[in-house]
Amino acid sequence: MTRPSAPLAVLLLFAIVLLAACASAPRPAGPAAPPAGAPPPPVADRESGEIPDSKPIVTYKPATSPFEKAGGGTNVRANQDASGRNQNETTIAINPTNPDNFVGGANDARLGSWTAAFYTTTDGGQTWIDGISPYRKHANQGDPTAAFCGDGTVVFGYLDYVGAYQPVRLVVAKSTDGGLSWPQSGVVAESQGTPFIDKPYIACAPNGTGAYANRVYMSWTNFGATTSPIRVAYSTDRGVTWTGAKNVSGSGGVQGSVPVAGRGGVVYVFWGGPSGIEFAKSTSGGASWSGWQTVSSVTGIGDDTWFRRNSFPTAAIDTSRTATDGFVYVAWADSRNGDADILLSRSTDGGTTWSPPLRVNDDPVGNGRDQFFPWMAVDGEGKVHLMWHDRREDAADDLFHVFVATSRDGGVTFDRNVKVTDVASRSSLTNFLGDYSAIAAGGGKIVPLWSDLRAGTGEEDAFVEVEPAFDYDTVQGLVFAGKTQLGFDDQEPRLGTGIVYDAISGLVSDLAAPDAWTRASCLAENLDAPPLAVPGLPPAGDALWILLRAEGPRGTGSYGSGSEHPDPRDPFDANPICD
Repeated sequence: MTRPSAPLAVLLLFAIVLLAACASAPRPAGPAAPPAGAPPPPVADRESGEIPDSKPIVTYKPATSPFEKAGGGTNVRANQDASGRNQNETTIAINPTNPDNFVGGANDARLGSWTAAFYTTTDGGQTWIDGISPYRKHANQGDPTAAFCGDGTVVFGYLDYVGAYQPVRLVVAKSTDGGLSWPQSGVVAESQGTPFIDKPYIACAPNGTGAYANRVYMSWTNFGATTSPIRVAYSTDRGVTWTGAKNVSGSGGVQGSVPVAGRGGVVYVFWGGPSGIEFAKSTSGGASWSGWQTVSSVTGIGDDTWFRRNSFPTAAIDTSRTATDGFVYVAWADSRNGDADILLSRSTDGGTTWSPPLRVNDDPVGNGRDQFFPWMAVDGEGKVHLMWHDRREDAADDLFHVFVATSRDGGVTFDRNVKVTDVASRSSLTNFLGDYSAIAAGGGKIVPLWSDLRAGTGEEDAFVEVEPAFDYDTVQGLVFAGKTQLGFDDQEPRLGTGIVYDAISGLVSDLAAPDAWTRASCLAENLDAPPLAVPGLPPAGDALWILLRAEGPRGTGSYGSGSEHPDPRDPFDANPICD
């Protein structure tokens, strides 16, 4: 199939259809390996046979994204400075009222000391403007965190500090023009040094009715002389004034908190604690909190050879108003399998119970390659998106890429992992990569933002990738007309114009052969619309199979890439019949 002009490669729509030569012809579950030593079955005559009235249809679900996106050079640098200094510890959010407007940020050393910079785009990530922390009192800023409220207001939080256990403020700037200007700010908390405020993160509730719509929440660790709890405060005016600050955790050994805000005053805060991943919940918009509880035990990953790492959680809540609305998800890096993996647990009952941890990275278990710094987002259709740093391609466990994975069934299963970085980064070039990364999702987009070392000099830059987030439906409405053509629903009314189709076909009797794909033929390449002409009929007692693939201007599809490995369609990815 001719690849469409757009470089993003995750649109995957397919169906497998069988034309049986008689009603008694077997209906296969997919290609099966032949008995050991058995010769491949003969190639049958393709020019005879009859098609019965029954028209069985076989599809492999869930349809998922390819191994990695096709095309190259699609990563974009978000920071616009030419200082050669570092950007790390990223954050990003998508405007729910304008999905082409993203606001990100990072620790940024462009001034020679640390500040918190913001990065803003209004054209879907093609071009960016940036600037440093808009409200500064002390010498340093850091730990940036951004969130959009349901009404399109963006809040950008960061620490403003002198040094550890020296004067510090937790500041939030507010923008109503998508991060182009920051005319207002507020101070969440302030200290002369003890307790020292650290590791803040921000969330904002979605639109809705009632007092809790668009309420902003900030959590942080209060490092005191004898106690160091997680604290949370809230704002009812999009970050200008703050109230309700409360301790929600135990008194020590806690860090890496992240809040997630639902509707109706529901908000959770997760953190890493003595018992593993812990959390507290409020159903009153932060006015009162439950006692802390445990999601899961954790086998921490510990520091890296070159820089510090952690098993802090990332979390998200579904506010999609779909069947998974209200589901809560938490993920973290864990070494229980011998190397660092990304694990996820979900709750479908408001945090009362949690699923056993699910391993999201799909490289071989215990292969000695690390995955770390996960971040997560749930989009408006209820799809769960995870990103992380991944070393699966380097036996030395040094070079890393950024991978993402998507769940379309409420966190039960995840698609194949997708590599989104164009160039690997060498971990050994830096001694600090921050403590977290970032991903946002919404408006049909998945947008990871990470600290990248592709310059090869040790310079860290904030790079972003924009991927489409489609529903990966099978081709629908399959029906045979006159036993000579296959009709199906055109995807363009649902997914946009410019979609074309490839179709390959073969005999069911060939499927047991290890080289079954070489016995198939291309029925159509770049078919603009249904129906598909069926040029030949199967011999008596056999059946034809037909595999359809759709491609559109926003992505290149794949014949295979199902969630079960190996997928029976994988050979057609490796050796495509239609080029």
